[in-house]
Amino acid sequence: TPRPGAYFLVMDFEATCEKDARDWVHEIIEFPAVLVDAATLTKVDEFRALVRPTERPTLTRFCTELTSITQADVDGADALPEVLGRFEIWLGRHGLRDAPAAALPVTCGDWDLEKMLPVECRRKGLAVPAVLRSWCNVKKPFAAHTGQAKAPGMAGMLTVLVLPLVGHHHLGIDDSRNIAAIVCEL
Repeated sequence: TPRPGAYFLVMDFEATCEKDARDWVHEIIEFPAVLVDAATLTKVDEFRALVRPTERPTLTRFCTELTSITQADVDGADALPEVLGRFEIWLGRHGLRDAPAAALPVTCGDWDLEKMLPVECRRKGLAVPAVLRSWCNVKKPFAAHTGQAKAPGMAGMLTVLVLPLVGHHHLGIDDSRNIAAIVCEL
């Protein structure tokens, strides 16, 4: 069993969305994670699954333009219950399924793990994996490190730290990799 705090589990979900629709019911369409060894700051592994939305299965044009995830991508994907099962198996391969304290989830903001995942899991009668019930919002240590009252978004943090934005902004796996770079730099 890994020791407590052995890993950072960097995550950034993408979800169904519509421009200027505040009452939109979101569903996760990309479930990515980058596992980083907290001692060596090296990437250990990645998990990425596209997720088929079931409540509102048709992606909006805005969503596809923002994320680059297409209708064909999600049509061929598993629904959230199957993806959560695969994620739990992946966690188990790293000894993290039964040792949730061994990995500290890190997100950019609180939305992913405070709102998105728990709300969708409640609607669908699913359990939130134990490892994802507490997390670190990277904006807090970033603000403390830089002395800023409020941290900018991911792209702004990369700029301040003089790190490149790699990949497609608003594609979850790329954002997770970029957030992992911020975590390692801090």
